[in-house]
Amino acid sequence: MNRRYVHLLFVLVCAGVLFVLFRAPPVSTPRLPPDATHADRKAYEACPSCHGRDSETAMPEDHLTPAGPVRPDHLKCYFCHKPTET
Repeated sequence: MNRRYVHLLFVLVCAGVLFVLFRAPPVSTPRLPPDATHADRKAYEACPSCHGRDSETAMPEDHLTPAGPVRPDHLKCYFCHKPTET
């Protein structure tokens, strides 16, 4: 293949990646409040005690299994929920 076409293909792929990245939706996951309770983001074992199904600040239903506990792929809250930027 001619080097010119290789370079053109490289530029087109890079432009495609940039296009997709700039069209990505903004972050919509709620951030963690800046209080002492949420200071240790990796203490996610405690999250269901305050954010269980029947609490005032319950997790969304898509985070829970039908039986009640948190879905295995939603156990580490800090992967999506980042601290509030101050």
